[in-house]
Amino acid sequence: MDSLKPTLPTTFVLFANNLPFAVFVFQSPTKELIPESKLVYANSLAESFLDRKIQMENPPSWEDLFPSFQKEGIFNQIISSLQEEKPSRIVIHSGILSQEESDHKKIFSLRASILTENQFSFFLEDITEEVEALENTDKMLHFTGIQNNRLQNFAYIISHNMRQHSTNFKSLIGLLEENPSEEERKNIIHMLHTSADNLNETIIHLNDIVSIGQMLNKPMEVCCLEVEVQKTLNILDGFIKSRNIQVFLEIENNLHLTIIPAYLESILLNLISNAVKYVRLKTGAFLRISAKKTENQVQLCVEDNGLGINLEKHGEKIFGMFKTFHKNEDARGIGLFITKSQVEVLGGTITVQSTEGKGSTFTVLVPDNTGDNFYI
Repeated sequence: MDSLKPTLPTTFVLFANNLPFAVFVFQSPTKELIPESKLVYANSLAESFLDRKIQMENPPSWEDLFPSFQKEGIFNQIISSLQEEKPSRIVIHSGILSQEESDHKKIFSLRASILTENQFSFFLEDITEEVEALENTDKMLHFTGIQNNRLQNFAYIISHNMRQHSTNFKSLIGLLEENPSEEERKNIIHMLHTSADNLNETIIHLNDIVSIGQMLNKPMEVCCLEVEVQKTLNILDGFIKSRNIQVFLEIENNLHLTIIPAYLESILLNLISNAVKYVRLKTGAFLRISAKKTENQVQLCVEDNGLGINLEKHGEKIFGMFKTFHKNEDARGIGLFITKSQVEVLGGTITVQSTEGKGSTFTVLVPDNTGDNFYI
């Protein structure tokens, strides 16, 4: 397959034949590279990179070999690089390089240089593994930060909340040992029961944090989002009716995603129950749940016209553990923390737009097939 014109430098050929990537040399009838420039050399790896046979007996032109380059603007990038006489690395995807359809998408790096007065060399290197490794490193760094944050919250509960419970128990037991009156004794026992309930709640929260990773062992299922939303609304039906909340559903037809059902149920229940819990109006209250597919992701929005949150004041704390922003007695500040952790484990994101006294909109983006995106 290798072909050599007499004017091609011998040292270059020896060098190119031993390189671990594809090498092409084109010869132009002018001093500039043009689409009609003819291929005068290709090393042994060139055909495998292009997924086609190169007929050097009837050498192809530049535009014959790379028909998509002009349409994609790559030819102009190469010309600019050659004119500036600066080495440049042009990234090319396999769909542009090859006409053949392939399930495995590759990424290539193309470098161009002037070899002689009218000859131009091109080095084509497969950088798929390099790019994927960098992407995976970035992802791992990102999700390691998420994991560390979760561990810090876990440590906070252990060091702060559990110690608080322990101190409280010791104090109450100390009061019992002082031989109090019957009435005082009843009050102390009542406080012990309350402390025990609070301790149990803390243990449940710890279990919730630990279970975020453990639940990933459960099987994935294809879930219809509209069906799952309706299940959640049925669970909250009594609260919705008692608060006269009007519900609007704007969910794309046949919208499915592959996910652990327990995760989806938890995310929906936390977001929708929050919207119901923090209703502001006795009449005119609404809850809008919308969802659609965008590329390989599913976007879910839960909007209400409830109490809302002052994001300038609380924006950085809204997804924190034990952060509450209203005076509801049953508010514990754990739901949004758990929701954010679950969404991030699935490789997704959650954001909020809110105005105090007007309402909130929570937007969740998750891959439509979360199985390839787990980070715990």
